[in-house]
Amino acid sequence: MIITIIYRGVVVQLVRTVASATGHLMFYVYILKSLINGRLYTGSTNNLERRLVEHNTGQSKYSRLTRPFELMHFEKYLTRSAAVKREIFLKTGKGREELKNILENNPNNLQRGRSSVG
Repeated sequence: MIITIIYRGVVVQLVRTVASATGHLMFYVYILKSLINGRLYTGSTNNLERRLVEHNTGQSKYSRLTRPFELMHFEKYLTRSAAVKREIFLKTGKGREELKNILENNPNNLQRGRSSVG
């Protein structure tokens, strides 16, 4: 479920982090777009809601100067290692190409839901 709130004057999109049907914690790979310079930021986390707030409130060292951010895409994984592997891939040349295609093929830039069992 996606919730949009204003936090300290910044619009923040939140995604409720829920456990999988088996009760396991989910891991996420996410793509943010800076509303300042339009650049994309790729990361992974086990708590997407918390991480988005951290990015948009300047608590993230590498992204604090280019906030606020809009959530463009996220993918769910059952293991941290699968999420980190995907994050690393998306930061390669081929991964950036794939990400460009994912975002271009969705006119609203809101494609979400790629899942992997790990």
